[in-house]
Amino acid sequence: MAQSSGAVPRTYALVGVVGVVGVVGVVGVVGVVGVLVNLLARGAKRRLMQWHSSIRREAAG
Repeated sequence: MAQSSGAVPRTYALVGVVGVVGVVGVVGVVGVVGVLVNLLARGAKRRLMQWHSSIRREAAG
């Protein structure tokens, strides 16, 4: 259909833009999920390792 209307370059440009936007969106979501997992892991570490001197120093200082 794009070929018959002469819009082939425009169609390829649109596919490229949608692809880039999709990748940026996925990277953003993955980044947010990574930060949340990191925060949860750090919280669990503090709770489970509160007996360890390095964790006590972190909390005190």
